[in-house]
Amino acid sequence: MAKSSLKTLVRVQKFNIDEQRKLLNEQLEVEDKIMQGIKALEDELAQEKAFAEKHGIPNYTDTIIEVENSEIKSVPARDKLWQIQTPQCFRLSLIKKAHEISKNDFNFTDDCGLIVRYNLAKVKIVKGTVANIKITYPLDYLIAESILKERESYKL
Repeated sequence: MAKSSLKTLVRVQKFNIDEQRKLLNEQLEVEDKIMQGIKALEDELAQEKAFAEKHGIPNYTDTIIEVENSEIKSVPARDKLWQIQTPQCFRLSLIKKAHEISKNDFNFTDDCGLIVRYNLAKVKIVKGTVANIKITYPLDYLIAESILKERESYKL
């Protein structure tokens, strides 16, 4: 092999090694930053959990009141109240029975209410997430869209 070709080969190999080393260092920096972010998040969640265990977490964020003739009659204790979300899960036979029994009863807001009203089964709760919103009003669409966009930005 000619001397100039050998020098060129050595330069190319050195460049490739240097470039690979640089890329590896950059990748390690990115991974280190990701791990720092994960650690910070874990620390924040641990603090939130400790606070919640010490002080308790309300089961809803709005203040719920009992009203009579446009006047506040009471403010129930938060520890006894929950904000219910959907989806709600029941055996098909149970939910069919609830709707058959209540076919003329329009004074309910969800399936859970029917099951409880007609004492058809014990209903247990499962803590959900505030991101599981009910879409009722036009503003709810904007909130849902915002939540979905935020989730999309975290997809890898």
